[in-house]
Amino acid sequence: MKVVLEEGQSLAAPPAKITLDRQIAEVGREIGLRRNVYAGWVERGRMTQEESDDRIATMSAVYETLKWLQRHADTIRQAVTS
Repeated sequence: MKVVLEEGQSLAAPPAKITLDRQIAEVGREIGLRRNVYAGWVERGRMTQEESDDRIATMSAVYETLKWLQRHADTIRQAVTS
């Protein structure tokens, strides 16, 4: 099976099977870690507050996208298999 990622890019095999629940949990943990680590980085001048906020917001958007996919999984499966 060949999975197309973007135009001109592909994988020879499908990605590893990691459940959506596990992906959501891991992204949630990552957001928590970023909040803790980035706060120290901002305090020490290693990162701006704006960059910290942007990176955390980006990962939060990933989390919300995965949660949306989870809520609509049945509808998506039906659309893909029909």
